[in-house]
Amino acid sequence: MALNSGATLDAIASLISGSGYAVPAGGDGYIGDPKGPPDAQPSGKYPVSVRLTSASIEGLKHDGSTTEQHTVTVTVYGAFIDSDGVVERRLSDAVNKLMAKLTSDADLGVNIRHIDVAGILGPRMGVEYGYKDISGTQFRVAEIQVPMVVDGNMTVTA
Repeated sequence: MALNSGATLDAIASLISGSGYAVPAGGDGYIGDPKGPPDAQPSGKYPVSVRLTSASIEGLKHDGSTTEQHTVTVTVYGAFIDSDGVVERRLSDAVNKLMAKLTSDADLGVNIRHIDVAGILGPRMGVEYGYKDISGTQFRVAEIQVPMVVDGNMTVTA
């Protein structure tokens, strides 16, 4: 049986959608990379996309259910041109707010036990800043790595 990470993607997208800090980068929803350049900062909110980075089985329980680690990347898009540091400050502020929302006591539902902030099962939660070219337009981006411990997502049988 394959790892079912769709529910994990949906849970993170739902949490981000309800945060009030973001809009879908792709226009159709938060999951997946945008196919064209997202609108930079519509309504003072940043365009955000969510994609799966990895999924692995980390343990097996006595009932055959698994403990897994699913990691998603939450990308926040900012404008490229920033001569006065405004975009950089706003991007940093948006990342701080989203990371606070992700690590709060929010109920992620499904089978997500918790976000693995310190990386007990592997990668730690963190953010890398960089640039991304989308259809010839450069964007300043922040990519937040969000590892999660997921219980009972699948059952292994003999």
